[in-house]
Amino acid sequence: MKVRNVISKLFFLSLILMANSAFAQFQGQITMRIYSENDGRDEESTLNMFVTADRIMFQGESAFGIDDGFDAEGLLIRNDKKDFVLLTGDNSALQVTKKEIESFIGLANGWGGSSTSKYTEDKEPNYRYTERTKKILGYDCTELVLEGDDDDGYISVWLTPGIDINWGMLTESWEGLDEETDRAFRTSQDAIFTGKSFPMLVEVHSRKEGSKVVAEVTSLNKSSIAKAMVEIPQGVKILSYGDFLLKMMTGGR
Repeated sequence: MKVRNVISKLFFLSLILMANSAFAQFQGQITMRIYSENDGRDEESTLNMFVTADRIMFQGESAFGIDDGFDAEGLLIRNDKKDFVLLTGDNSALQVTKKEIESFIGLANGWGGSSTSKYTEDKEPNYRYTERTKKILGYDCTELVLEGDDDDGYISVWLTPGIDINWGMLTESWEGLDEETDRAFRTSQDAIFTGKSFPMLVEVHSRKEGSKVVAEVTSLNKSSIAKAMVEIPQGVKILSYGDFLLKMMTGGR
């Protein structure tokens, strides 16, 4: 189990590894530290979540990859408008619906040669809860273990109950995912959506590479600052999915 393979899915997993909730009790800022590798060098970055009752903004220190060859400076989930807004830089943003994102993922997988897959009951999720507990930032956490197919190691996700966030569209099923991502999605859905839990710490344990922390929450701040952060910045031009594809094909002209 290579750490870089875990990191490539970590952002997506951070979106779906949460509980299904009708109302958001937590409103404010959550800061996570992400640890990864690049050409053998250890790297660190910060991912911020700004959460309100019906919107969530993800922003990092630098652009993060949504898919191969496509980076975004921020991702705004607007459950009140049933859409997603990706801040793509140069004063522009992509506004898309869930169905359009599914189509984009399907096209990207087709270009990259990845196969899509529907979850079937014969693919049983490789997860289990342990009796281990720990306190992180004052929150009591329990361990969920996700085991890899290659028997090289496992991932520990330390979950705390009670950090209640309205994930809206992200609690639904998604079409067009490649087999690995689809299975990770269904595993997290089966394991966590039945309760109210939030991942405070993610660790990778590999027999070949040892144990590493790949993500951890460093602060939680209940604050009204999130209300300003979940708005599209002034001067940013909103592009539809079709306009964005045309801009990509014409080299940004």
